[in-house]
Parts: sequence; C-alpha cells; structure tokens
Amino acid sequence: MLVCIAGIILIPLAFHYINQPQMFFIPMKRVSILNRGWIAATTQATGRSAFQLYGSHFLQTLRGLTEIPVRGLYNPGRPILLTFDSALLFAGFAIVLARLLDPRYNILLLGLIGPIMAGTFSVEAPSAQRLLYSVPFLAAIISIPVIELRTLLARYMSTWKPIAFAILPLIVFGTAYSNLSFFFGEAMPGQRYSDRGAYLVRTLADFLNEQPVGTRALMVIPAPIGYHSLPSLDFLATKVNGDDIDWRGIDSESIQPGNSRTLFIFQRENFMWSEPLIQQFPQADAYEAQDIEGELLFLVLDVEIAEIALHE
Repeated sequence: MLVCIAGIILIPLAFHYINQPQMFFIPMKRVSILNRGWIAATTQATGRSAFQLYGSHFLQTLRGLTEIPVRGLYNPGRPILLTFDSALLFAGFAIVLARLLDPRYNILLLGLIGPIMAGTFSVEAPSAQRLLYSVPFLAAIISIPVIELRTLLARYMSTWKPIAFAILPLIVFGTAYSNLSFFFGEAMPGQRYSDRGAYLVRTLADFLNEQPVGTRALMVIPAPIGYHSLPSLDFLATKVNGDDIDWRGIDSESIQPGNSRTLFIFQRENFMWSEPLIQQFPQADAYEAQDIEGELLFLVLDVEIAEIALHE
C-alpha cells in the first residue's frame, strides 16, 4: 500500500521533470549558493574563499538547530528547538555517538544529513524550510535520553520505580506544553500563513485566470520571483502565455504600440522600472495587488504593443 501511494505521488512528478528538466533546477538556481553567480559575488564582496563560505553556512545550519534563530519562510526569532529540547538533543547525540555502530541509532544521524546539507547550500542559513525535514529525526534523538533515564531508574533503583514510570510522561507533557505555548501563543500570531512567494503566485494566478485565453504575460526580472522560478504558477495560470523578460536587455523606448496585448508584471523590488513604460503608455490599464501587510505585492501594466523578442 505504501509503495502504491508513493508511486501515485512520485510517478507524475518524475515524468514531468524528465520531460522538463529545467523546471526542476529553476528553484535551486534561485535559492542555492551553488548558483555560479552567488559564490563569485560573495567571495569578491567578503574576501572569503568558497571553502570558507561553505563551512560558514554549514556551521550556521547546525547552530540553527539549537542556538541561533532560523530564517526564511518560518521566522519565529528562535532556533528550531527551544532550550530544554536542545539540552535533551545534546544528551541524545552523546548516546547515539556511543552506539554509532548500531543501525537503530546511526540511521537517525543519516536522516539529518539531507536537511543539514540542503540548509548548507541555501542562500539563507540557517534556513527554516530546509531544517523542517529534520524535525522527526530530532524528536527521535531527543526521546533517547528520556527513555534511558527511565530505564536506569526502574532497573537499578527499585524505590524510585514509581517516579521512573512517571518521569517519561511528565517530560513529554512538559516539553509539549512549552512548545505549544511558544509556537501558538507567541510565534504564530506574528507569522504569515504563507511566504511572500506563495502569496504572490496565488494572487497573480487568480488575476491571470481572469484574462482572455492566450494573453501574453511577462514577469519583469531581475526580481525575487521569476515566472518560472515557482513552477506552481504554470499549473495555476493556465490561460495565459507566461514568460520572463530581463529588463536589463530592454530599452523601454523600443517598446512600440501595436496589436499584441501584453501584461507587464513588476514586483515591489523593481517597481521603479515601470515608470518609463507608464509615461510611454499613459492610457495603459494598471492593476495593483497588495500583500497582507498592505504593501505593494506586484503591479500589472496592460498595454497593446508590437511584438518584442525576449533576451536570454
């Protein structure tokens, strides 16, 4: 049954990415330090070698588990684990390392390799969304010293046996209460329920789906989000022909009136580039969308222009 469910989920995705491999690598190019431009620019700006940058991100990712606040989609101002959980984690790591040759224990360390390496190669470190996948393995490691303490008390201190049987639920309920009170009492009210990228894509897709079939939509880049950097936009906005347009290779004066209806999509970070186009097409229809904090999310200019070639 598990294999069938996994196949139902994975097979369509596998065929999609086999047929369109560039779609698989677009998000990694946007958020990974392995992007050829990021390493060169950061090395030049900081004077640190690529090896030092990799090492720094690796240590930042590890510290994001217990010491420094994680960043990105989920930003509570704390590391992944709270203080008491962190203490249990270090005790659990000590036990796991002492029993490293036992597959029941070393598999927990193997499970942490993926999220830690993903966080290491992310632009933002420690990255909350990369470390999210480490939580089941962290929970298992945290439970080890609690179970060991209960076993030792029950085995070697018979007079402490009632306490031994009570200590496990007490610790579990205590840590559960501290986490629930923090995450849902302090952190959650200040969190967005989706990151800016997901909110932009959902809002933009709703707008684009109201347009006539075949309308051309061009996302102006450089920008935090390209038309194809979040593949969900292609699936959600099925009526339009969407693509990116690199504004660095476009002279706005070369965009002439014509019969091709085109939607130019500007984001908050490149909003200023829309001004020459607005001046050139003062009668253009404009649509603004705001995020949940009331700030500009994106601006769409609806213009009739002559065909233009997109620059790679």
